[in-house]
Amino acid sequence: MSPNKDLDASKMEYFLPHHAVQKKYSITTKLRVVFHGSCKPFNSNSLNSVLGAGQVLQPDIFTILVRFQVNKIAFIADIKQMYRQVLVDPDDRNLQKIMWRNSSDSVIKEYKLSTVTYAAKGKVANRTSEILDLIPWNSWRYVPTKESPADISSRGVSPKDLPDCRLWWEGLPYLSSPEDDWPKQPVLKDSDQHVLKGRKKPTFVFSVFLKNDIIGALIEKYSSYTKLIYVLPFCIRFINNCKVGKANEHFTGKTRPLTSTKRILADNLIVSYVQNVSLNEDISCIKENKQLSKNSTLLSLCPFIDQDGLLRVGGRLQNAPLHYNAKHPAILPNEHKL
Repeated sequence: MSPNKDLDASKMEYFLPHHAVQKKYSITTKLRVVFHGSCKPFNSNSLNSVLGAGQVLQPDIFTILVRFQVNKIAFIADIKQMYRQVLVDPDDRNLQKIMWRNSSDSVIKEYKLSTVTYAAKGKVANRTSEILDLIPWNSWRYVPTKESPADISSRGVSPKDLPDCRLWWEGLPYLSSPEDDWPKQPVLKDSDQHVLKGRKKPTFVFSVFLKNDIIGALIEKYSSYTKLIYVLPFCIRFINNCKVGKANEHFTGKTRPLTSTKRILADNLIVSYVQNVSLNEDISCIKENKQLSKNSTLLSLCPFIDQDGLLRVGGRLQNAPLHYNAKHPAILPNEHKL
């Protein structure tokens, strides 16, 4: 790289974001620099998105293998370092600018990269594994979901509010303060590591289905869901009245008209019944905090069980201006009559 002496602001330029990556087991280079050419500035394009792909210069692998067998002797050479010698046209080096200083006491200056920058797009899995290797587990901190900058866009924040959202652009406000001013959280010590392992207790789930179940019989009897919702509350009321009548001799049996609350309760009972009949295996896995089977049709829906015991579609649209049933609809099997 070379210092930037051209201060003409009218020319197109791009500053490549970069960070250091430590290679723990490397013998020669312990530290290397990774450039991120896919990073998009605000309301602009990334370097990778505007670069021309060009034509393919390398023959296909089949042709290479066939030619390799033609002659009796073949030479093999490692040319991966060759790309470090390919110079970029001087007119295009403004698109490979970086901010750099040799030490923490030096002044930050602009530089231009003179050679082709390859591997500019870092892999997320590699960066995550580096973080886990460099940062000890006992220094981790918990960030609530509502305060996490990474989840803002997925929680339904409108595009109009995003440019003014300081949490999105600047991160947690207290991170720029001394660590003593951070929210106090319990920190596990090395001696407390056994706490993370926990103890596994066997859990037994029993599901009992009666042959003369009312809801199943009503679903088979009525083809109209509106009528089903109307009839089921009366059946529930009749059962409750029979129980109350046996316990209270002064019970007269007079009741009031059905309310909307009773019909909502009936709707939840019907959905819960169908889910327990057709999706019992998935419900058991969720209740036991187990992963769903790879063959489960619900795997992509991120299902969860709400406070009413209904299996619903998961997601992070907590701030979306939608009704709860629209954000997290109840899951019904497509092969069931309901």
